[in-house]
Amino acid sequence: MPERKKRLEALFRNLAGDFLKTHGVKTAVITVTGCDLRKDLGGAVVRVSIYPEIEEGEVLRKLEALSGRLRSFINSQTKMRTVPRFTFIADSGEKNRNRIDELLDTL
Repeated sequence: MPERKKRLEALFRNLAGDFLKTHGVKTAVITVTGCDLRKDLGGAVVRVSIYPEIEEGEVLRKLEALSGRLRSFINSQTKMRTVPRFTFIADSGEKNRNRIDELLDTL
């Protein structure tokens, strides 16, 4: 199961990126940084980085509104019987890396 889960997470990450290229929010740059699938395969969390960060809250609300369309898109691109429900969160790891870079630049 772990190998299948990893392959599905990579597939969903790539398909979410493809979906957001055409259906994403036009006011910000959105990068899909990862996907975490639940053990029962019933839900997935898509991690995204958003630039500019000021738009983060609004962009996440718009992405949540698009989650049903993402599910339909993935259903049309795969042969899975059941496609999980998707939620979006801002990737805090990316924020932390950017903050470290800023701190290192001041040295």
